[in-house]
Amino acid sequence: MSLCIYLGASLAIGMFSPLESISSVPKLISYYAFSVLNVLNLRSIQWGDSTVELGQYVYSDPGAEVVDGIFIGSLATATEKTWIGNNNIGVIINLSGTTYDAPVPVMSINMADAYVDCDHMSDYLQKFDSGVSTIRDARARGQRVLVHCAAGINRSATLIGLYLIESGMDYARVIHLLTDANNRRSVPTLTNSSFRYILCARDAFNRAFDKKLS
Repeated sequence: MSLCIYLGASLAIGMFSPLESISSVPKLISYYAFSVLNVLNLRSIQWGDSTVELGQYVYSDPGAEVVDGIFIGSLATATEKTWIGNNNIGVIINLSGTTYDAPVPVMSINMADAYVDCDHMSDYLQKFDSGVSTIRDARARGQRVLVHCAAGINRSATLIGLYLIESGMDYARVIHLLTDANNRRSVPTLTNSSFRYILCARDAFNRAFDKKLS
């Protein structure tokens, strides 16, 4: 039965490719390959003499620049030291909850990719605001910033979105830029509706406040 599921999943998601390794663990060809296997509850697969644990996001992800000097990516992007060097990244903001060695300073912010209810909203906003401050300070120093979570879909997109909104950009433009960047990475954008609400609410608040002051 497990073999049938594996073969079915392989047909659904296409071939795997033994791309460049991280710590001798081969990457899967895409985020979608990981997602399908995870939905099927396949926690690991055998690849030659190695076992790929699907608790790790080990897929190919080059990252993408959202606006000048600010990149969105995944855990796979952050652990690609060659990519970090080639893109002259000066600071990494890590929202994935996973630790790793990096050639540049890493700010880690621990938060889950979960629906944010009223009881937890304040905690999330404080953490996001600390990330916004880190991006602002890094850009003021002329440093290029990589923001990533596990997959680069919800938490990292929300943090970058909040930074852009605090910089004066409107919600619609922010969503357009994030979507464009993630389209280039072949992953979706902000599938967590509560994170979209955070961006929309911050934009509405800032505009109402600015209107009141004018």
